[in-house]
Amino acid sequence: MKKKLMVLSAVAALLLSFSTTVSAASDSKIPTAVSSSINTFLHCKSAMIPAVIFLFIAVLLLIFRKKLTAKLNRSTVSHMLYAFCIFFGINGILCMAFALATDGVTWSDMMHQEIISGYPFPQFSDYLGTLRNAGAKFFFKSAESFSPFSLLLFFLVAQFMPSDLMLSESAVLYMQMTKNQTIMLTYLFLTLFLIVLSYRMSRVVLRRNGLTTRNEVLLFLLVVSFPVIYCIELGNIAALSFALVMFFLLFRDHEKLVLRELSLVAVGMSAAITPYTLLFALLLLKRQNKKSVLAFVRSAVCFVVLFIAPAFFTGFGNMLKYVENFFSMPTLGFVAGNASIANLLAFFGVESPVPMLILMFLMEIIALVCVFVLPETWQKMTAIVYIILNFAGVSANELYLFILIPFIFLMAEKQHKAIDWAYLLSFSLLITPIGEWYYFEKHTVEIIFHMFGTEYITTANDLFSIAAVQLLFVLIVCQTVSALKQKKTQSPA
Repeated sequence: MKKKLMVLSAVAALLLSFSTTVSAASDSKIPTAVSSSINTFLHCKSAMIPAVIFLFIAVLLLIFRKKLTAKLNRSTVSHMLYAFCIFFGINGILCMAFALATDGVTWSDMMHQEIISGYPFPQFSDYLGTLRNAGAKFFFKSAESFSPFSLLLFFLVAQFMPSDLMLSESAVLYMQMTKNQTIMLTYLFLTLFLIVLSYRMSRVVLRRNGLTTRNEVLLFLLVVSFPVIYCIELGNIAALSFALVMFFLLFRDHEKLVLRELSLVAVGMSAAITPYTLLFALLLLKRQNKKSVLAFVRSAVCFVVLFIAPAFFTGFGNMLKYVENFFSMPTLGFVAGNASIANLLAFFGVESPVPMLILMFLMEIIALVCVFVLPETWQKMTAIVYIILNFAGVSANELYLFILIPFIFLMAEKQHKAIDWAYLLSFSLLITPIGEWYYFEKHTVEIIFHMFGTEYITTANDLFSIAAVQLLFVLIVCQTVSALKQKKTQSPA
């Protein structure tokens, strides 16, 4: 199994380096697309350099896998924390250096790539745009991206905002919202509240090994990580959903009945904002008894009520619009920031939704089975987050925020195996802001900017995340197979 895992890691490394290139083919035939991608790859220095590095590392891993595996099996959480801090620190320094060298262009591209009519979206666009649409009761304008419960929350917040800015459709007044003290101070306080709350809850998890200075450094790095800053820059409500899920995970087994019930309400409320987070409620079924099943049912009922009831106010047509968009598939080629396997197929020129749907749902079902088989809770969380990020209709940069959950619980474990380092690599690639080294190669930038005829400027985080998420699938499947074999050998003949 370990040998197979190392081979798969080598393949994943090659795919990771290959993902830094872009297919110049517009033909939907796979052979043509792959051929054009390889041709682009071979003429791209910024792609060849990491490819050689990753291939060299993969070969070294295969040669010294036994000694390395034995050494990694003896590693502690401190070793993993040091490795993460070094990786994060180096990339963070490069990121800032490239940002300074380009007058902030690389940082701006990394945090907000979308461009409309030649102009980038303004900062806090999810917050400001939805706040105005909800305040003016133009729910249909934000219905594709926000659930009825989310729209209702924005409507309630909008009642405390200046009415002249809430009720106007003027683009000029929309830009003035960023200069309004009431609007921006409200956003600042809400953001700080969610950061402090998430920080305190994460602190409780890490306290299992004793809260050392190293853990405090880790928590600081998570606060300034790529998905957190991306969420803040967008003003995305996924941050609230994240905090509610953390509350659920901490108190679902608490000795006090009130806190246990509140945790069920929390995960139901989180799912009403972002429906896919209801998957975390599956952790309630680990005991497989009547009490656990009833707890799961209560959380699901809470989700259904909170999801449907606000539609009486925001409109059932808007709710159906949200659900339809929730199950949408990529139709316009590669979409930056989407880490789904369907988007990876689009990367290689596949345009037909049929193979995308078949492969995506097959992998989703396999990952769902892994949730019930994997032995460790943090591994189950990883499988759940993978299901979320692999679902084409919702996968996006702001949802990388949920990868912090299994990462925090992993770093709270006292014992680690060699395979945990592979998890650490995948988590690190999704959490760390990676500097755009290829920005300085004009040929590469032109290819990336014109890729597939879209207006997206793809960044290093977007490209690396695709391989990192699919590497998670390889890891959870390998561990699931290993767990099944272990159960088989332990079962009486």
